[in-house]
Amino acid sequence: MKEMLGKRKLLVLGGVLLAGVIAVVGTKSAVFTVNADDGKERRNIVAVTREDGSGTRSAFGELTGLVEVDAYGTKTDRTSDQIAVTGSTEEMLRQIELTEDGIGYVSMGASDMESADVKIVNVNGMEPTKENIKNGNYELTRPLQLIYNGKLTDLEYDFLTYLKSAGQGIVADTDYIAARDTGIHLKKNVTGKIAVSGSSSMAPIMQVLAAAYMTENPGAEVQVTTSDSNKGMLDVMEGKSNFGMVSRDLYSYEKAVFQSETIAKDAIVVIVNKKNGLEDITTDQIQGIYTSNIENWEYLEVYE
Repeated sequence: MKEMLGKRKLLVLGGVLLAGVIAVVGTKSAVFTVNADDGKERRNIVAVTREDGSGTRSAFGELTGLVEVDAYGTKTDRTSDQIAVTGSTEEMLRQIELTEDGIGYVSMGASDMESADVKIVNVNGMEPTKENIKNGNYELTRPLQLIYNGKLTDLEYDFLTYLKSAGQGIVADTDYIAARDTGIHLKKNVTGKIAVSGSSSMAPIMQVLAAAYMTENPGAEVQVTTSDSNKGMLDVMEGKSNFGMVSRDLYSYEKAVFQSETIAKDAIVVIVNKKNGLEDITTDQIQGIYTSNIENWEYLEVYE
C-alpha cells in the first residue's frame, strides 16, 4: 500500500469552494491539493454521509466500524466533521452523480440504481448480490424493522401478520431481501386506520406493502410517512404512529422500550461517480476515508 498522500482536506459541493484550489468542469468538480513532499497535485476524495438520525448512517457506521456502541447504548461516531452531510437517499445519489471525486452510500432496496448515474463498489471483495446478502458474505447488510409498543389492536395485528406472511412474497420480488419464507395470510375484515412513519430506506417497500394490504382489506387505511428511523421511534412513543420504521438494529435500551419485527433485509452499497476507477474497497479504507485519514484517490490507486 502506498504511503498516505495529502495534508489537508478540500471540500467542494455544488461548485462552492470551502478551502484550497478547485477546478470546475460544468456541474462536476475535481478537487486537488498540492502534496508538501513532492509538489504534485492529488485528487481529493469528496466523501458524503447521511444526517444524524438516519438509520442508514447508524447501520453504515456500525457495520464499517465507524460507530462504536457501549453496553449502555452510548454511541461514539468517528466520522470527521469535514465530511459533507446529505438528508436522503435521493440527495445522496444526486450528489455523487454531480461530484466526480465523490463517494457515498445508499440503501440498495430504496435506490433507483438503474437510472442513477453512479457505480456500486464491491466491499472487501464481495459484490452486493442477493445471494451474497442472503448467505452473509456481503457484510454491509442490516434489518428493516417495524417497531411498536403496547398491545396490538386487531387491525394492527392483522396488518403485521400480513407483512410477515403474504407480504414476504412482495418483498422477495424487489431489491430488498425477504426476512422469511412467504406464508399464507388468513383474510380478516378489520377496519380502521394505521399510521406508519420513519426510515426513508424502508418507506418504499412499506408503501408497496401497505397498498397490497389495503387491496386485500379495503376497510383498512394505512398511511406511510417518510422521515428517519429516530423520528419513527419518537412518533410511536408520542402516540402519533402505530408503527415506526427503523432501518438498523435496535440498541439494548431501545429493546427495553419497543417490540419489533423484521420485515426485510437491506444492503447498504458504497457508490462512486461512474467516471471513478474504483472497483473494490475495504472496510478499513472506508474508515480511513470517513475519518479523513485517507484524503486522496491516489492512496487507493485511483487516478494515478
